[in-house]
Parts: sequence; C-alpha cells; structure tokens
Amino acid sequence: MIQLFLTFNCVILILPLFVKGGSAPPGFKPSEFFSSGASQITPIRGIATFFNSTTFGFWTGTAEGTVTFFQANFPNQQPSIIDINLNFPPADYSRIYEIEVLFNGDTNLRYCVDGKRLVSLHKFKVLAEDTFYYTSLKRFDVSVTSEIESVVGRLLRIKCLNCKRRAETMAGCAVIGRSEDEVYIDPEESNNFPTDFLHR
Repeated sequence: MIQLFLTFNCVILILPLFVKGGSAPPGFKPSEFFSSGASQITPIRGIATFFNSTTFGFWTGTAEGTVTFFQANFPNQQPSIIDINLNFPPADYSRIYEIEVLFNGDTNLRYCVDGKRLVSLHKFKVLAEDTFYYTSLKRFDVSVTSEIESVVGRLLRIKCLNCKRRAETMAGCAVIGRSEDEVYIDPEESNNFPTDFLHR
C-alpha cells in the first residue's frame, strides 16, 4: 500500500514537467520563435512623385504621376515590384522614354541632366496622341529593403530619347521617398467558450 502511494505521488510530480514544457532547453523563450502579433511579412514601399513643370514651385519635367516600388522583407532576396503610372503631354509623333535610378538623391538640375552612374529600369514607347502609360515590373536587381543598396533616397529620372523639343528631353526627375509600410497583423486566437451560462 505504501509503495502504491509513492508511485502515485511520483506521477503527479513528473506530469507537470511535461505539461509546462519541462523538456525545453534552459533559457528558452517562446517569444524568440513565435510572433508577438505582427507578421514578419511586411512590404516596404518607396515612391517617386512627378509634377508637370508648369506646377508652381516644382521642377520635375513634363511627366505627371508616380513610380512605386514594393518589396517584402523576407530573409532571402525577394523581387521588387515596380508600378509605373505616368501621364505625358500629347504629341503628334511616338515618343520613347527611359526610366533610370541615379546613384544619389541630389536634385541639382545639372545632376538630373548629366548624372552618369545609374541603373536603367525600363524603356517604353508612348504612341502619337497617347498621354497615359501604365505597367508593372518585377526586378531582382533593384532593392527597396537593403540598408546599403536600397533605391530609397536616390533620384529617379525619366528621359525622352527622341523628343523634338529640348525642353521635353527631361521628362522627370524626383527623389524616391520611403512611403508608409503595410504591416499585416496576425489575428489573435480567441477562445470561443459559451458565455450564456454566466447570465443564467
């Protein structure tokens, strides 16, 4: 009878160790591995906004619209998604434009025109009488999340390669700024216990 009582006590003492995760290594903190509410997948966004040069107080060329960069902050290198949404003045001939990212964010007029260290993003054609251009690109060689190679803070330039008027050659020049990030929140687990018995 005494042996049976000792065995029963041992079972009671050992059981809580497994329930509480006693087999985990010392110093283990669940918060190191589990999310505290915000998902780790957070798209980082940068945006360059262009105003027509007729807008008072701004000189950014003849284009109007935005070029937006999105990239998720996964540990591995994710592609950047680039959305181009631009309007141009009408013309009676087809124009060829090229979008480039310059090395730094100096908006000096001379640097906008003559900057040579760049990455060419996209070249496209706007047909005669057309004024709107939209497309979406995927690039692995352009980063938004990298602390060193991010396009955020650099200059985005739009050039017209065959425009007849010199004033239309520089179609756009604007700094790529950091835009509001999109944070996805994991839904909290809720205990769906019936509560109607509390009011009985």
